Amino acid sequence: MDLYKFFINIKYFKTIIISPSNKTLGEINGNIKQRRQKNSVSFEEKGVWRLQRHILTKNYYTWILNKDSIELYCYKNKNGKKLSEFTVDDYYTSNLITGKTYLCKKDLYEPKLKLFKASIILEWKITGAHKNCSITTYYF
Repeated sequence: MDLYKFFINIKYFKTIIISPSNKTLGEINGNIKQRRQKNSVSFEEKGVWRLQRHILTKNYYTWILNKDSIELYCYKNKNGKKLSEFTVDDYYTSNLITGKTYLCKKDLYEPKLKLFKASIILEWKITGAHKNCSITTYYF
């Protein structure tokens, strides 16, 4: 699988935030503007978060596509923070790739990445002092 060609075809996203009791806390739908470099694809996600009112959202992610791993970075400003790293070797035995967890303040983020023919699913299970939910983003 050519990961670069796979990632550059992603144009849209849908994010769903779910509580531990399986209640939907919010949903974000939007478009992705891409910036492409030799071994990476950056996503600028712009969407609308539908709660009791609509909130515009913007996130920046960069996917570094190495031969044996995928690194995920998040940018809120010019200083990017590495969120996780996924070992690509796992993809060849299953479409599910478990990434490295990271601690944000007092909350633990546990990621899973699923690659399909025309879509990506990025799941985060978040537990800790400030957050207790799961966030699933569908990229297509």
